[in-house]
Amino acid sequence: TIGVNFSYKVITLKNKVNVKIKLIDTAGQEKFKSLTKSYYKNADAALFVFALNDLDSFKHLNDWVKSFKDNNGATIPIYLIGNKFDIENKTVDQTQIDEFLKEYSTFKYYPASAASGHNIEKVFSDLAEEINKNFKSGEQKAIMLENQSSKKKGFNCAYCNFKTDI
Repeated sequence: TIGVNFSYKVITLKNKVNVKIKLIDTAGQEKFKSLTKSYYKNADAALFVFALNDLDSFKHLNDWVKSFKDNNGATIPIYLIGNKFDIENKTVDQTQIDEFLKEYSTFKYYPASAASGHNIEKVFSDLAEEINKNFKSGEQKAIMLENQSSKKKGFNCAYCNFKTDI
């Protein structure tokens, strides 16, 4: 991503409430990190995504979590996503993930694959359900998405507005 890309996703929850998510995907390169921080403010949830075949992406999670928490002091749902679950040559093993999750015991972990779609819808539906249970109908709230790609070093960030009953 160069600059910012916008997209929307509508999720129908179990209670038939529709949630519209506005995703704002920012550039992941280090030089855009100061811009990324501006999207942390007022986020009501966060997704931190690392590539299971890129140990560096996993090792940098602590830096991104610290940056996020420094810029968003709220106690919010945070999900850790291990992308590329479907590949053979993983360099991050479950023991490393478990150790990370001990430090961040409130995080929920999902192995996933953007290529095959494994757990992608589940992540968004679970997160939308969790966010929605805390808000009144029609209220707008926000979510932060962090994404680590093995092809590009750094994180992509997305700020999402939730609107229920659209």
